[in-house]
Amino acid sequence: MFLWYNLRILLKRYLLIAFIMAFSFSCLFIDTADSASYKITSQSLNISAAAGSSASFGLRGLARDYYARQPASSGFFIGEGFLRTAYFSSPIFNPLVTAITPATGVGGSAVEITDLAGANFKAGASVKLSKSGQTDITGSNVTVVSSAKITCRFDLPSTAGGLWDVTVTNSDGGAGTLPSAFKISYTAPVVSSINPNKGNNNDANTKYKITGKYFRSGAEIYLSMTGATNISGDLVNILSSTEAECRFDLSGKTTGLWDVNVKNDDGQVGTLAQAFKLEAPTVELTKPVEISFPPNPDYPSLQATSIKYNLSRDSEIVIDIYNIRGEKVWTQVIPEGQSGGQVGDNQLIWNGITAFRSVASAGVYIIFINAKVNGETKLLSKQKIGIVK
Repeated sequence: MFLWYNLRILLKRYLLIAFIMAFSFSCLFIDTADSASYKITSQSLNISAAAGSSASFGLRGLARDYYARQPASSGFFIGEGFLRTAYFSSPIFNPLVTAITPATGVGGSAVEITDLAGANFKAGASVKLSKSGQTDITGSNVTVVSSAKITCRFDLPSTAGGLWDVTVTNSDGGAGTLPSAFKISYTAPVVSSINPNKGNNNDANTKYKITGKYFRSGAEIYLSMTGATNISGDLVNILSSTEAECRFDLSGKTTGLWDVNVKNDDGQVGTLAQAFKLEAPTVELTKPVEISFPPNPDYPSLQATSIKYNLSRDSEIVIDIYNIRGEKVWTQVIPEGQSGGQVGDNQLIWNGITAFRSVASAGVYIIFINAKVNGETKLLSKQKIGIVK
């Protein structure tokens, strides 16, 4: 009898425990579901004071009356797909930002965001870009297309490069942030001028001033020309975003027209093509003269004569052509600094018409290339050509 009495007491106790457990788990049931995997700690779910864990789970029963905010713990993550399920359709959820398209923009311009993706977006939401130490960039023309998509526009300042956080804030104050999701590229530098715009290849001490815009502290300045080694500027001083100065060691460098380049610290380069003339102290031909006979479209029966030469500096050039009898049949004067009289490569075409407006007859002709230096004529080259008919 005593044994039966004790069994009844134990049975009642077990039934009570079973009832309590059944009631507890009717509030929160753990089951597998297609969602991001995460661990449930004892602080969020108490199972006999022990932490529960599962690969993935869904919530049922009374748990639908609860809501989840974006987790702050690095050991706890709720995926976008999970938050979009029926279990988490409550309007009090914080927005979740998962991606932004496009994810880059150029400073100093506007960018239209065509797809700010996520979940729990509500009508009236606002969007902003933020970065430590910088003023927030507020989105305009914000349109909540759906709970998972927003479109907007950002006007990007030209001085705010780097990675920015993207934040969506709903009208109820709930906010979600995707860190370092949008990159603002600095505007590429623009080179407008260099002063002085020429130098001699025996000079190493002249300072040059470069103007333009979007120059940044730490920028490099250099001269470049196809087939030649770059000439790097030293003593570079970025005076402002529109002005810089430096010195070039031009000693022994190749004469000709060089590009002026400014390279900012983000690798972007601005170039002013053939803006700097590098000359020798005296005028010389730096390459052999090339004479050829390209087709003449104006006079199909003739072969025009192409005269190519390279000058060491700007100079007034006079080209004379004589026949074998010593008679001058053609002459051309080219002012200093113009095409044909400038440092670097030059080309002149003789179409076979003499100064007397007659077609040059067959025979041998001599071409003289002269430079005017301080009022005196300096012979640079003498070449023979033959005309055959």
